[in-house]
Amino acid sequence: IDVPLEKIPVFIPAGAIIVMGPKMQYVDEKDIDELDIYVYSGKSSEFRYVNKDTDVIFRNEYKEGKTIFHDGGYKGKYKVTVI
Repeated sequence: IDVPLEKIPVFIPAGAIIVMGPKMQYVDEKDIDELDIYVYSGKSSEFRYVNKDTDVIFRNEYKEGKTIFHDGGYKGKYKVTVI
C-alpha cells in the first residue's frame, strides 16, 4: 500500500484498549491530567494500567453487540471513545 509516512495503516484487533496520555520527551516529564482511552469493540478484553500510585484494570465487556467499559476504580480524569 502506497501511503504517506504520516498516515501509516495500523492493524488494531477487536477488543483492543489503547490508553494515551500527553506527549512527553521522557518519563515523568509532566503529570498526566487526563487519559484518552480508545476501546475497539467486537470482543471482551482487559488492560492493566500502572502509573506512580495507580494500578487498575480497565475492562471492555462485549455482549450482544454492545460494548461496556469498566474503569476499575480509576480516580483520575479520562475520556473514553468506543470505536
